[in-house]
Amino acid sequence: MIRTLVLGVCLMLAAVACGGGDDATSTPTRAPTSTGAAHSGSATAAAPNDVCSLVTRQEAAAAVGANVSDRAFTEPTPEPVAANLLAQVSTCAYSAETTGGYVKITLWEAPGGADKLSQAVHTSCSGKDEVSGVGDYACWFNDSHREMYVVKGSNYIDLSSSVAQDAALQQLVVVALSRLH
Repeated sequence: MIRTLVLGVCLMLAAVACGGGDDATSTPTRAPTSTGAAHSGSATAAAPNDVCSLVTRQEAAAAVGANVSDRAFTEPTPEPVAANLLAQVSTCAYSAETTGGYVKITLWEAPGGADKLSQAVHTSCSGKDEVSGVGDYACWFNDSHREMYVVKGSNYIDLSSSVAQDAALQQLVVVALSRLH
């Protein structure tokens, strides 16, 4: 109960730090899930990646075109992704006080769950523009190309920005993927 409350407060702080959503779309706060209730599953106890090291403050500032504040960060927390699959989920968001621009990265780590994770993201990307040559599978989540879903192995990244799009956002994703361990 306390963990859920803390996660909710952290997500609200990240949303406030990001200054809202993109045009008529918003960044989901949960990973793609299968229909029906999620069953208990377990993620391996491997050390999670530091989500804020995947996109640095300097890289976020370059993408936004302005200085960004210190990051808003949520600790890895187990969340259901699909039936019998839990992932460790963490978020890092940077925002520019002067422009309201932001970069937000959410990382879902599901060791041993690559197939289920890929299937869940494929389902979420159904009908969306796919991106070739990025991770194992990627799509633009919105028509403005300011949010990208990417699967690489047992990791799923949701990277969004209010400013950066297309090539700039895709480059941030490529850099983030190169830093996964």
